[in-house]
Amino acid sequence: MRIAPLALLLSTSAVVAMAAEKPSLPAPLAGAGYELVFSEDFEGAAGAPADPRKWVDWTPGKRKDGWNVPECARLDGKGHLAIVTRRGVDEQGKVRWETGGVWTKGKVELTHGYFEVRCRQITQPGHWSAFWITSSTIGKPIGDPANAGVEIDVMEYLATVHKDESLHTLHWDGYAKEHKVAHVKRKIPGLGEGWHTYGVKWDESGYTFFTDGEQTGFIKEPVSMRPQYMLLTCEVGAWGGDIRKAKLPDTFLVDSVRVWQTPAQRKADARRATQPKPSGAPGA
Repeated sequence: MRIAPLALLLSTSAVVAMAAEKPSLPAPLAGAGYELVFSEDFEGAAGAPADPRKWVDWTPGKRKDGWNVPECARLDGKGHLAIVTRRGVDEQGKVRWETGGVWTKGKVELTHGYFEVRCRQITQPGHWSAFWITSSTIGKPIGDPANAGVEIDVMEYLATVHKDESLHTLHWDGYAKEHKVAHVKRKIPGLGEGWHTYGVKWDESGYTFFTDGEQTGFIKEPVSMRPQYMLLTCEVGAWGGDIRKAKLPDTFLVDSVRVWQTPAQRKADARRATQPKPSGAPGA
């Protein structure tokens, strides 16, 4: 699937509104020619889905030790996306752990830029929140992450196992025996309280991660050179601790998502959107 340039996906008024807001970049990126190309503030009525021009519900159904349920990722009516992890019951009356997420797959897929989320974290064990950027072709083919894509975990937060730690991770070459991973992390007292921003500058030089405007990590390679989509999610699993000990519901609250690109990055994305891929190429 080829994704149209972002400006073609949004109404003129939405694009003008994005330009008028002018949210700030981290100090190291200011003056580097970045322009705001994507802005989401999750405005809308309580219980409504996120803007369907940009977001769709993350695949419903079983995921790890939980179940993705569309109703668990909805607007709160106060300018936020609320992703809730809760105790539910299936059709047979058995207890299950429900959560969810949204993604821009098929709506907005970009290559390179500065991507940032502002959010308030979960507080309970047994699950984790995340803002990530990925491709459906990870590991296809193995050994070519530039074309196959790289999962970029801008932020993952575990309230008890990694309390107050900003975790940044890359995954590539699939998720089986060839799977590879690289990560960096930073302990930041108070990270589990209040609002914080997490971002990544992704370009040919690598991935520079930021937390509250300060650099908190850098991974040089491998660099994905293909369009990728964004996700906001919660997942249930043992990595996050014992969900049975959690006081539920627990909420991952997202205030905004922004993406900036340089003019050169925007032009490259526009060119990719209009050029057909050779038969058999990843994502074709």
